[in-house]
Amino acid sequence: MERSFTLTREQVVGADPATFKAAIVAAIGGERGAESIMRSLARMGTDDTIEFFEMTEVAGSRRHGGAAPAAWRVRADRGVKEEPDI
Repeated sequence: MERSFTLTREQVVGADPATFKAAIVAAIGGERGAESIMRSLARMGTDDTIEFFEMTEVAGSRRHGGAAPAAWRVRADRGVKEEPDI
């Protein structure tokens, strides 16, 4: 079963880094995945056209002994912007 959760851009941008990381670790159950999610959010979070982020657990492949059995995909969603009336 896929696990997923969403965060608004405001939740990401306005968060205290330590508290935010602790919340992600609690949500997904691992620090390694949380660090990866936070890197992705840091890269995309400065784009003010993004409304929210969706994190989805995807099955990983164990090609190397230390590889994680699962990974997290971070997707940014830009809502439909209203065109100005002219």
